[in-house]
Amino acid sequence: MKIYAVQMQIKAEAFEENFETIQKEILKAKASSCDLVVFPENCLSGSMLDSLWDSPSFFAICETYHQKMMAISDSIGILYISHGQWFCFLDGVQKTLQSDALSTPILNIKNYKIALLSAKNLEISDEIDFIICLKNEFFFMDSSPFQWPYSKPGFLLNAVGTQNTGKAVYALMGLSKIIDANAQVLYEAPFLEEKSFLLEWNQAFQLLETPSVPLSYWSRVQKALIYMIRENLYRWGIKKIVIGASGGIDSALAAVLYTKALGPQNVILVNLPTQFNSQITKNAAKKLAENLTCPYLEIPISDTLEVIKNNIETYAKNSLFAMEGIHFENLQARARSSMFLASIASMNSAAFTSNANKTELFTGYCTLYGDTSGVLCALGDLWKTEVYALAEAINMDSLVIPTETLTIRPSAELSEEHNIEEGRGDPIQYEYHDLLFRYWLQSKRNLEDTKKLLLDGNFFLETKVPPKIFNKLFSSIDEAVLDMTYWWKRYKGIALAKRLQTPPILQLHQKELAFGAFIESQN
Repeated sequence: MKIYAVQMQIKAEAFEENFETIQKEILKAKASSCDLVVFPENCLSGSMLDSLWDSPSFFAICETYHQKMMAISDSIGILYISHGQWFCFLDGVQKTLQSDALSTPILNIKNYKIALLSAKNLEISDEIDFIICLKNEFFFMDSSPFQWPYSKPGFLLNAVGTQNTGKAVYALMGLSKIIDANAQVLYEAPFLEEKSFLLEWNQAFQLLETPSVPLSYWSRVQKALIYMIRENLYRWGIKKIVIGASGGIDSALAAVLYTKALGPQNVILVNLPTQFNSQITKNAAKKLAENLTCPYLEIPISDTLEVIKNNIETYAKNSLFAMEGIHFENLQARARSSMFLASIASMNSAAFTSNANKTELFTGYCTLYGDTSGVLCALGDLWKTEVYALAEAINMDSLVIPTETLTIRPSAELSEEHNIEEGRGDPIQYEYHDLLFRYWLQSKRNLEDTKKLLLDGNFFLETKVPPKIFNKLFSSIDEAVLDMTYWWKRYKGIALAKRLQTPPILQLHQKELAFGAFIESQN
C-alpha cells in the first residue's frame, strides 16, 4: 500500500487557497500511483477561528468543500479530519469508517486496518496494522521530547502555518514523523516547511524519502520567529516595518529578525537620541544598520521633548501636576513610539514594532503607548536572557549584531540613573530575576510560597537560581524578600494592565507558561 502524506501550509479561513494546494498535491499523489493521500487536521479551513465555528454559514462553506474533495477522489483515497470529524473519500463516494469499543475510527483499505487518531494516548486494538495520527502541533520552546505512546507503527502528520488568537500568534511546526513498532522515529519532515512524503506499507513502513537535517534549538527559535513575522505581516498587507533602533539588544535582535523576514530594503531603522543616550549606543545602532544594509535615520528629539515638557509645566505650574523624574522618562518613550516612529511608518506606508521582551512585560517595566506600542511584539515571549542567547547564536553564523550591543549593561537610557558609561542601567538583574519570574509563571507559585522556600532552604533547588548569583545581589534573606515583594506586586498589578494592551505576541512557550491571550488569574 502506497501512501502520500502532505505536510502543507494551512491558511486560516482561506478555503479556496487551501483547496488549490490540496488539488495540486492530489495530482502528484496520483502520478506516483498512490492508494491514499492524507492531509493535516483542518486542512481546508485552518484552526483557531473562534466564533466562526459556531456560525451556520461557516459549516455550510465546509460542506461545500467536502463535496469538492469527494469529486476529485476518483482512483485515490483522500483522508483528512475537519473540526473533529474524519472524512475519507474514494472513487467519488464517502467511505464508511468503523469504530472499535473505544470509538476509535478504523479505516479499511487494501485489506489493512488503520486506526485514525486525532489525539495521543488512546488504546489501540491488536488487530490494527498501523496508525494515522492527525493533530496539528505548535512549536513550543519548552516542549517535551517526542514520545510515541503506542506499540503499533504509524505516522504523525502536522501542518505548517501560523494561527492567530487575536492576542497571540502561534506557529504550526511541521516535523511530521514516521514511527516504527518500537516507537523509533524513522523519518522526520522539515521544520516549518511544506513537504510531501511517500511511504509504503508492507507489514512495516518502507522509507521512500531522505530525512531532513535537524536544526539546533536556537535555529528553530529564530526560524519560527521569522516565519511568524513574514506570514502575519503578509496576511495583514504590511510590506515595510519601522524599528526604533536604540543600540540595545532588544531592538538589535528585532531588526535582524524583521530583516530576514522582509529583506533589508523593507526595514527602516530609526535612532531617536536624547541627552541621555551615549555615543556608544548611537554608534552601535548605526553599525547595526550598516551590517544589515537597512535604511537608517537618526533624529535627535531633545528639543521636541523640551517644548512638550515646558508647555505642560507652564500650564500646570499652579496645579498639583508636575513633570519630574519618571514622568519625563515616560514622555521620551511615548514620543519615540507614538509620535516619531508612528509618523515615519505612516510616511512610508509601513508599520512599526514593539521591541518589548517577556521580562519587561512580566514586570511592567515598559511604557504604555510607548515601547508597548506597535503592530507586533516579536520578542514578547523571550525572557531577556533568552534574547541574549538568541542574539549570540545569530552572531555565530554572521557577526551582524555589534559587540558593544552584547556587552554593555542593559539600559533604557532615559535619565542619568541609566548612564551606561558610569555602569548604571536597568533595575532588573536579569540572570537572577528571569529565573525567579519563570518559576512563578511555570510553577503557579505565589509570593508566600517563594518566601517559604527561602526560609526552608529549598529556594535554589526549586527556582534553579545559582547561589553565587543570589549571594552577590543580596546580603540577607530579608533583602531578597523585599525585592521579591516589589516585583510580585508589579506582576499582579500595573504589569497586568500593560500586558493587556500589548500588540500580538509571537508565542514560543506553551500557553499555560506564556502570556498568550493574557487571561491570567488575579489571585
